[in-house]
Order: sequence, then structure tokens, then C-alpha cells
Amino acid sequence: MENLVENTKYSAQLDKMRKLYNQQLEHWKSEGVNYNGYKKYGVLFDRNIPWDRKEKLLINH
Repeated sequence: MENLVENTKYSAQLDKMRKLYNQQLEHWKSEGVNYNGYKKYGVLFDRNIPWDRKEKLLINH
């Protein structure tokens, strides 16, 4: 597997994929259920939330 994030040839595609991911994540946050532990995934899958905040959701779960 090759990481192509730094390759400018693919930067437009990467931007498109990130936008689609963010849109889907926002949909999940707004439409997803808030029970059975699903709410934490809105935080865990958010690329803009620091890991120290995410780590707290994983401890003892």
C-alpha cells in the first residue's frame, strides 16, 4: 500500500473524498441514534477532534 496524501497529483481527489466523508459524518451525527453507545462514534470518526478527547471515550468501554 502506498500513502498518496502528499502527492499533489491526487490533492483534488483527496479534497473531494474528505468533503464526502465530512458530509456523511454530519449526517450520522444529526440522524444517528443516541443510545447503545453509538453517539461516541460521531466524535471518534471526526478528523478535527484531538485524540486526547477521543481517548476518554474509549477508556472502560
